[in-house]
Amino acid sequence: MKENNYIKFILLLIFVVITIASTLLISEQQNSNAIQKSKFAQELKVYYENNIIDSAIENDIYLNKPILKIHNGRWDDQAFNHYIGFFETLNDYVDAGSLNYRDVFDEYSDDVLRAYENKEVYNYIIELRKQEHSNAFYEKFEKLALRFKKDN
Repeated sequence: MKENNYIKFILLLIFVVITIASTLLISEQQNSNAIQKSKFAQELKVYYENNIIDSAIENDIYLNKPILKIHNGRWDDQAFNHYIGFFETLNDYVDAGSLNYRDVFDEYSDDVLRAYENKEVYNYIIELRKQEHSNAFYEKFEKLALRFKKDN
């Protein structure tokens, strides 16, 4: 009987050690993932802030200047698509869990909302969707903007 209790005690001890070790490994993995997300978010921020064309488009939006050349602005469709495309990509990263939504909101919500609420940007997107008979154009940008608007 005494030997049976001893075996039970040893098994319980092994179980406790394995549980603690598993918990520590999971915690360490979560910390590592958080650090990787943070580094990735910082790299994206540096890329965004150092992109001269995107920064200039952002500035034109903030100053409510014409954006596209067809409206006497400075930018062609390709530059504009690149600017909005960055926000589409941000939405993909948030959806995939590669970026924390709260961090993206804190860093980009003002820029996204200003672009989304800009009349020229809005009209461009609506016209493009009509021409192409598809609401898929800039839907991720719009999804991100609407989520930011709700959380603002």
